Parts: sequence; C-alpha cells; structure tokens
Amino acid sequence: VNNTNETFRHFVLYDKLPVKGDVHGFANIVTGPVVAPSGFKVYYNTGSDLPDNPAEGVNADGWVENVDDYSKVTALKIVMVNPEVIEPGEDINFDVPMKSPAYEESGELNGKISSNTYYVNRDAADLTNFGVSNTVQNQLPQYFLVKKDWKNRSSEVTSITMELYRESEPDKVVATIELNEENGWKGTLKKTSKDTIIDPNIKDWKVREKLPENYGDDYEGAQEKSTQGFYVLNKRAETQHTVEKTWNDNEDKLGLRAPITVQLKQNGVAYGTPVTLNAANGWKYTFTGLPKSLNGKAYEYTVDEISVPAGYYNEVKTEDGKTTITNHLVDPVKVDLIFTKKLEGRSIVDGEFTFNLLNGDGEVLATTTAQADGTITFKDVTFEKAGTYKYKVVEVAGTDKTIQYDSTEKEVTITVTQDGNAYVASVAYPEDKAFNNTYTPPTTTTEEPPVTTEVPPTPKQPGLPNTGTESGIVAIVVAIMSTVAGLVVLTKKKEMNA
Repeated sequence: VNNTNETFRHFVLYDKLPVKGDVHGFANIVTGPVVAPSGFKVYYNTGSDLPDNPAEGVNADGWVENVDDYSKVTALKIVMVNPEVIEPGEDINFDVPMKSPAYEESGELNGKISSNTYYVNRDAADLTNFGVSNTVQNQLPQYFLVKKDWKNRSSEVTSITMELYRESEPDKVVATIELNEENGWKGTLKKTSKDTIIDPNIKDWKVREKLPENYGDDYEGAQEKSTQGFYVLNKRAETQHTVEKTWNDNEDKLGLRAPITVQLKQNGVAYGTPVTLNAANGWKYTFTGLPKSLNGKAYEYTVDEISVPAGYYNEVKTEDGKTTITNHLVDPVKVDLIFTKKLEGRSIVDGEFTFNLLNGDGEVLATTTAQADGTITFKDVTFEKAGTYKYKVVEVAGTDKTIQYDSTEKEVTITVTQDGNAYVASVAYPEDKAFNNTYTPPTTTTEEPPVTTEVPPTPKQPGLPNTGTESGIVAIVVAIMSTVAGLVVLTKKKEMNA
C-alpha cells in the first residue's frame, strides 16, 4: 500500500526467505511462481549465501525469472518496470504461494516461529536506500505425538482413550485421541475438539488416560513430556511368586532324588514356561514380573510339579506368595509269601522244617519254619522301591535220617508298582508251591524172651546121723551146689540148641 502522498515511479522489493537454523525456527517453502500485477517483474534466487543487506542482495548473482523447482528458492526480487507508477493510497498485491514444512514426528518444529522481513526501495536516486516494508511472523501449531507403551498388557485391553488437558484446568478436556493395536498405540493430537489449533504458547499441557473400570488397580502409569509430545508407559502392577522343593526321604536314603520340573499357574492355567529345580539352584526359584490383578481382582498363582520322581508322592502347599512342594517317600509295601509243607509217613511237628528266602544273588533274605499244619510263611517281606523282584525259596536239609528232604527251588516273582501315594505288590507263585518230604520209620530186631527150665524140688532126705563134726555138713552142701550148677549148664545148652 502506498501510504504516502507521493507517486512511486521506482519500486524494488527484496525478500530473503527465512532459513531454519539461524534466528528462525523453520523455513517456509515456495510452491510455485509468484503472481504479480502487470508492470512488475519477479526474479528468483536459489543461492544459499545471499547477503542480508538488501542493497547487496538485489545485485547478487543468480537471479533468474524462472526455476524448475520452486521449493529451492531462497530469495525473491520484484522490480517495477517503467513507466508503471504507484499512486498514493494504491494497493499492490503480490501472491506468493508458500507452505510451512511438513510435521516432523520428532516434534522439533512444534510451536516454532519464523519471521519474514522484506525491504523496499522507492528512491530511484539512491538504489541503496532500502527500508523495511513489513515483517510477517509465522508460528507453527502445537502438535503432540502421544505414544503408549505397555508392559504385560492384558489381552483384554484393546484400546485406550487419551485426553489432552491443561494442568491449570484439569476438568476441561481440550482434545482426545484413541490409541490401539491398529495404530501401533500412537497418534498425533493436531487440533482441539472444537477444530481449532492447539495453542503452542500454553506450556502446561498434559495428557491422561480415560480409565476403564478397575483399570487403575491393574496398572501403574508413568508419563514423560518432551518437545515431541507425550510418552506414556503403562506397567502392570506386578507381584512375584516363589516355589521351593523339600524332601522327606531320610536324606535321600534310597538315592531316588532327581531334578524336577515345575509349572507356574495363573488362576489354574499354565502361565509362562516350565522351570527346573535341582540341587544347583537350591531347589528354589522365584517368578518375577507377574501381573498382580485383572479388573481389580488379584490373580491366584500356584505351582505344580509336572512329573513326580518315581518312589515319591508330593504334597503342595501355597500361601503368602510361596508354594512349597514336599516330596515324601512312598511307604514300603509288605507281602506275606506263603508256601506249603507236606510230609508223608507221619504228622509234621511245628517248627521242625526250616526254609530260606533267597534273592537273585543267592543271599538269604529271610528264614522261617513250617507250622504243624504245613504252612510256610515268610511274613512281612518288605519292598521300598518299585520294580520286579525274583526270589527263590529252598528247604534247609536237616540231619534226621528218617526224613527225605525236598531239594527243589520254588521261584516266586513279586512285582511292585506305584499307585498314587502307595505301592502295590502282586505275587506270581510257581504252579507247585509244596515242598514234599517223606518219613521212613527205622528197621529194628525183635528179641525172644529167654526159656527158663524149672528144677523140680529135691525130695527131703532122711537125716544123717550126727557125727558130732561139721565136715560132713559142708560136704553135703558142696555136693548140692555142684548138682545145681550142672543143671544150669544143661539148661543153657538147651537154649542154644533151641
């Protein structure tokens, strides 16, 4: 506009466009030719080192009337061609098509200001006499990139609404944006809900999540603000759970301990990957970083033993964030092994026949005797491990020569299997479980009673006369004894002849 009372017969305009990085926050971009009234000629320059001084700039090298790429234009020069004049109060319009730079996600250009000053010379007598015609200040709008990150996001959370507000006016929502899986949980707030620009001169902008019910119980939020915008991290409220293995096995008495694999469960469903417990890690492990709750309801964590080592059964106890798994040895199983004793020829006397139970190496495991009814019982034969046991039962030969002892070996197989918390034993006997002995009475000689010949009494002799001496009496006695002796000898001979 010619705001003077003079008629302008000379007009030169110099406009060095703002360059990002000097005193300007950004550089506008020329998008096409400048539209000027007739009588004016437009020149373009793409140089990068044009002087700020307009008197020097208009005389710099590189001015052309046409360019192939207007986005590279760095300066404009407009010259009035004679005999054109500008009358007092006359408006002269130059249409310069320009655009601001594209939005950068880095947020570097948010709210940046750029000032474009152009100079005019209207003095044909002094071509160096340039004055400031106008200064146009441009400010880019405020864009906020809102980025949402999750740690342990529940699959039930598929989207979230973010609200832009001023910290000084927390009850007033200025703009909203929805973040979800499809947009990668990020988006840019460019305008208010009223379709106006977001004022870049306001410094207390903040964002917050529009929380679903009980959402705040499940997550802990953290927010960072930068020139780019807002970075919001939602971290699940976390807990941890410890599992420990203990053994009730008399310090591994049977050598059955083995590494075990355990599975963490969340509300009864397997969660995460199995973990191995062994002596190296002290039979203990802590699961960390576990989601604490869902919709305000705490998760229940437990741990199961995937496979209990053979010979054990487990007892699981969970309380106060810890599961203790105790492996107990299965109680030994006891079996009575029963055989039969048969004796031909007489009855069995309780305890007179002895039997041994032998293992596969021939070692004596137990000894018992047969009862009077012929029952042979190895009572409470004990098995502490599952497996197949092959034993033999043999009779211990006695010294009674009237008994013929059974020398056969009776094989018996005991199969022990684990059924839950107990062992079960099954016994496979041979077809013949009987030991057969024979009694033979001893052979004896029967003696006949001796034959005795009775001697008839001697008739009484008449008395001899008394001679008055004893010699006669003695002679008589001797004679009688001799006679008796002869009879005895005669009798013995008869016995022998008989």
